[in-house]
Amino acid sequence: MPSKFIWPSSFPRECPPATAGEQEITAYRLVKNDPPQAEDFVPVAMNPTHPHQPFPAEKLCMACGLSVFQTLDGVRNTRQKFKGFRDRLIAQGDIGLSDGVILKTSADSHVTWWTTLTEPHLKFPVIVADD
Repeated sequence: MPSKFIWPSSFPRECPPATAGEQEITAYRLVKNDPPQAEDFVPVAMNPTHPHQPFPAEKLCMACGLSVFQTLDGVRNTRQKFKGFRDRLIAQGDIGLSDGVILKTSADSHVTWWTTLTEPHLKFPVIVADD
């Protein structure tokens, strides 16, 4: 079934995967800025300074999406677990059916979001600075 969304030509074929779907969720994302800026919502595949560049073909599609969490505990656990994220702020936003597609990508509350929004940061105010 063809996607109703138009994805960037930089995405690999079959990306996002057919198993990703439209969902309405409240999501949490780790960001550097308050308020969040566009740079807080750049997929790692689109960031040439990301330390894991270039991505192997089998991981490139996931790297074209944004990491978000479905629970506040999930994003807090990730922030605590990874030293590079400990200084990040937590932003919360509602993802709607027309905002792209989502795929659960780990055992915790992590999901990958391939967004269709040009300014997703405007939907995600910071809710936790330090805790």
